Amino acid sequence: MGNVIASIKRGKKINNSFIEVTAELNDMGQGVYFSITGKIIDDKHISAGCIHIEIAQAFPEFEKFIKWHLCSLKNGPMHYFANSLYHAGLTEFIHQMNFDHFKSTAVWGVLDSDNETDIALLMNNDQLRYEHESHKAKREELRKVLEARKPLLMKKMHRELSELFGDDYPR
Repeated sequence: MGNVIASIKRGKKINNSFIEVTAELNDMGQGVYFSITGKIIDDKHISAGCIHIEIAQAFPEFEKFIKWHLCSLKNGPMHYFANSLYHAGLTEFIHQMNFDHFKSTAVWGVLDSDNETDIALLMNNDQLRYEHESHKAKREELRKVLEARKPLLMKKMHRELSELFGDDYPR
């Protein structure tokens, strides 16, 4: 376990189960990361981890923070460029592009400037080979889009997480 900088836990009983949410800022030696996880305990089972759907249902006040799960306070979403390009189908790895995974990885859709139609045109939905000139052009254009939006994304993340953690949020 890393060094917990700040932690918020809430729990409640729902029917015959107890559900708990934990939102934390954790320093694992590579900088401070945000995580939001949960636990559900009933008579027969324990479910734990990234149970984000269940967290959002039981604790709607935490739903807006789920998108920041595993974001670094210094660098933003984990492996922002590499993972975004991968899910866009724009790396040397043979991989079917997945728009939903791309949106989650890039935290796409949270900024007013995020346009799904424009970004979909940059994704490798025609499964071009990595070496293909069109593939390279799409990869470079998407990287530019991601780089341009990152400062705005970071600003929004800091604003929202500081709302959650208040005075415990590192400045």
